[in-house]
Amino acid sequence: MTALRACLYLRDLQTGGDLARAQEQGIDWCTRQGYDLASVIIDNPDGDRWQTVFRLLLDGLADVIVVVRRNHIPVSVPRIEVVEDARRQLDGGTAFGRPSSRRPQLLR
Repeated sequence: MTALRACLYLRDLQTGGDLARAQEQGIDWCTRQGYDLASVIIDNPDGDRWQTVFRLLLDGLADVIVVVRRNHIPVSVPRIEVVEDARRQLDGGTAFGRPSSRRPQLLR
C-alpha cells in the first residue's frame, strides 16, 4: 500500500508562538502516521497561500493536509466538523451526552 502524501501547512501568526516548534510537531505527526511529506507550506498571517495547498490536493500531489493548530487554518476556509471525532472527545463516547429516550421522527 502506498503511503499518503501530506502537505504540512503552517501559518506564521507572529503571536509569540514558535513556528519552528510547530513545524517539528507537524513533521513528527506525519512520520507517526506513516505519511510521506510532500511539502511544507509556511504562510503569512493572512493565509494567502491556502489556495496553493488546495491546488496540491486538486492536482493529486498531496492526499492530506496536516495543520498543527486549529488557528493555522485560514478563516476563509469553510468550517468542517467530523461527528466521529467529536464523539471521542465527550465523556461516555457519545456525541450528545447520555443517550436520550426521545429519538427524532423519521420522515418518509
